[in-house]
Amino acid sequence: MEKFQSYKMRVALNFEEFQYQLGDFQLRVGKVISIHSENLRGIVMEMEYHTRFWVNSLTCIRKLLEKDHYQTPAHYADVAATTALHRNGP
Repeated sequence: MEKFQSYKMRVALNFEEFQYQLGDFQLRVGKVISIHSENLRGIVMEMEYHTRFWVNSLTCIRKLLEKDHYQTPAHYADVAATTALHRNGP
């Protein structure tokens, strides 16, 4: 059976990830570790884009871009910390 490689040993993996949010983008970065040993198997990165509104005309886009919050530089926020604030209040 080993010649045909029809039998493969199974490996159990554990994923540990952290989430960050920047505007409409959400970034997940994590590491993959084998459950049976502490050896690092790999690194995972995933980026998602979440739209918060639907823009259907150029005039709406122009009005949105003229607002002040699009002129300020972006900053990263930890999703877990901001989620806790929304659940518990300020």
